[in-house]
Amino acid sequence: MGLNDFLAILLVCLVLGACTEIAPPDSARPLAVDGGSEMKLEFLTREGCKNTPKVLANVKQALASMASPPELHIVHQAVLSPDDPRTGYPTPTILMNGSDIFGLPVPEPPFPAPA
Repeated sequence: MGLNDFLAILLVCLVLGACTEIAPPDSARPLAVDGGSEMKLEFLTREGCKNTPKVLANVKQALASMASPPELHIVHQAVLSPDDPRTGYPTPTILMNGSDIFGLPVPEPPFPAPA
């Protein structure tokens, strides 16, 4: 399964809004992309984000459908340094190799307060 297939599955799961959380298998290996490099997948969230449970479940469902899913890193913005650009993204946000999967630009200071 290629990178485009992964993105298509992830987007379909996000749109459909599945209600069941499915964890990826314990033997999950990172997905190789572009010349053998490993995909870095980050899920940005914060305390009180009402959309996190549903979107996280959808991401996990998409990953579970892959033969070799990448490792998902859940990042709570509260533990990041105030100057970390990831604190400027709305939550939840999914970053793939440091870029928002929907094309949001990397936030620049001053970062907005959570809504």
